[in-house]
Amino acid sequence: MNWVYFALMSVVTLMPVESFAQGVNVGASVFGLASIQPRDDTYIGGPYLSEGQGGFGPGLGGGISVIAPNGFVAAGEFTSAIFTVEQSGRLVSGCAISSLECTTHTSSWHDHLLSGLIGYATSTGRTRGVFLGGVSKNLGSSSLDGGPRRDTASEKLAFTVGFDALTGALGTRTALVVNGRYSHVERGNLIFNGIGPHVFRFGVGLRVRLN
Repeated sequence: MNWVYFALMSVVTLMPVESFAQGVNVGASVFGLASIQPRDDTYIGGPYLSEGQGGFGPGLGGGISVIAPNGFVAAGEFTSAIFTVEQSGRLVSGCAISSLECTTHTSSWHDHLLSGLIGYATSTGRTRGVFLGGVSKNLGSSSLDGGPRRDTASEKLAFTVGFDALTGALGTRTALVVNGRYSHVERGNLIFNGIGPHVFRFGVGLRVRLN
């Protein structure tokens, strides 16, 4: 989290003082989201894995963004979604080596992404469109029947692109925000759970101007 804070504060510090008076916009947002994560089918089938982990998952997100008068945007955000499936197979647990009989387990994947993004904002009337791109840190964790699962999340950075659509119809300081994100995440050992690298997230919420 420190590196996201440092990046945002650096952007604000480098802006001329008079730019703030001319309309630098610092805001905090919170939103509910729907996450769509295609499964990885590398190990699905046979005695290994009954099905992958993914599909549709509900979640939440929030962040802070700085919009300069010239349209430059810097943002930091955290999004999280959860996926739960019933899985069985030798890559899960509880399979007899001498047979194909496997115990079914409840497998959950908490997919957390911490992102640092930059981009450009353009306005039309009371609507502002923001286009963003940057990197994300995969902070996800998985569980099996409520306990830790013996795997590790990828430590590599993910790449994220997306957009925000802001409308000022709710007032001068509060805007309705509709957003979308795509992230490509290197999953590492998580492919054994059937977790794919592609993450699509769509959210609706509020952004409140702080200055």
